[in-house]
Amino acid sequence: SERDLEHLMDWVIDSIREYGGNVDDWRYCPMHPEAFIEKYRGTSMDRKPGPGMLLDLMQRWELRPSCCLMFGDQPSDMAAARAAGVEGVTVGPASLAELIASRDGF
Repeated sequence: SERDLEHLMDWVIDSIREYGGNVDDWRYCPMHPEAFIEKYRGTSMDRKPGPGMLLDLMQRWELRPSCCLMFGDQPSDMAAARAAGVEGVTVGPASLAELIASRDGF
């Protein structure tokens, strides 16, 4: 449920803060063309690979796409990043710290 997602994200954000990090904002899109729950059945530019959520966040926080990165593990994540004009970085089995250490300019 959406309430479950909100509780999960509260836990995730609290966990990140325990280690000195911060999350200013987050988004999700419950819409899906084949959703079981009728009110969520449909399409939306907010659902990846659509760029809607990224564009919304960049506008909300007045960010330039050239200054943003999107980390994701799915091809739809990278497609959304491209559509929003943001660099997409694929993450997988390697830890994020290892990925950052391996790239110049981070």
